[in-house]
This record gives sequence, structure tokens and C-alpha cells, in this order.
Amino acid sequence: MTVQTVEARVDGTPYSVSGSPVIDAIAYTALGEYALQGVGTRNGTPLLHETVHVAPDGSSLTLEFKINVQGRTIASGTAVFLPDTPSR
Repeated sequence: MTVQTVEARVDGTPYSVSGSPVIDAIAYTALGEYALQGVGTRNGTPLLHETVHVAPDGSSLTLEFKINVQGRTIASGTAVFLPDTPSR
């Protein structure tokens, strides 16, 4: 099993990523009040592009990502997270 770990601030500075077979650093920047963009690199070459959006009302969080190698997208995906609803 692979466990990836990063501790980062949203300041555009590259932070080390451990355990990733794809990237060794990632930098996050704010895209307004409700979104972040991350760019992951290996040896300084951008490979991972991800965006995290939070709905203004807090009803969902959406993560979108693409992994690009030599100008080709080799993986991409979208995940939508919704809050738990209490059982009645």
C-alpha cells in the first residue's frame, strides 16, 4: 500500500511530498474564496494539476485532477464529497 503525505500552506511555495510515485513536491494557490489549485512536480517538471472547490454554502467539496506526462493526460478524475446526513 502507498501512503502519500504532504503538509503545505496555500502560498504558492513547493512543499515536499512523501510516498508518491508521481510527484515529489506540490504548491497550492488560492483561486478566490472557495477554491484552491495545486501543481505537483517531479524534479521541477509539472505533472499533477488539481483543483479543490468548496460550494459557498458548504454543501459539497469537489476535487478535480489531471496527471500529464510529456504533454499527454494519462489520468484524470473528479470526486464530489457530500456531508453525512444524520439517520432518522
